[in-house]
Amino acid sequence: MTNRLFIDTGFALSLAFASNIHYAKAVELEQEILRQQARLVTTHAVLTEIGNALSREKYRAAAARLLQGFENNPMVEIVPVTSDLYAKAFVLYRQRPDKCWGMTDCISFVVMHEQSITEALAHDIDFEQAGFTALLR
Repeated sequence: MTNRLFIDTGFALSLAFASNIHYAKAVELEQEILRQQARLVTTHAVLTEIGNALSREKYRAAAARLLQGFENNPMVEIVPVTSDLYAKAFVLYRQRPDKCWGMTDCISFVVMHEQSITEALAHDIDFEQAGFTALLR
């Protein structure tokens, strides 16, 4: 594991539910991150996905705490989705019609590339298709 990791939506959701198939691996990675004091990077697009996924009333309070925790954590850099970042992601989105990459993934890939991050706290194959390591796979 490198000392800079990208946080994807799947990692946060895996930690949120003990019944999640990736929960045990996510907990293991979380402990390793704490031991190594790894720096974490994510985007406002990913945080939006997390909030959307946990928007039901029964999850809302916990989701708000989770999102606030990201905002307050000095080890987490949250990259805003600027017009420039969105435009770069949209170019990638258009260039890869052979992939099922969503815009949030494309935003993530651009950030990872620009910051030379090679590993993601993610479980979906999209990250591997884009040339990164998905640590939850």
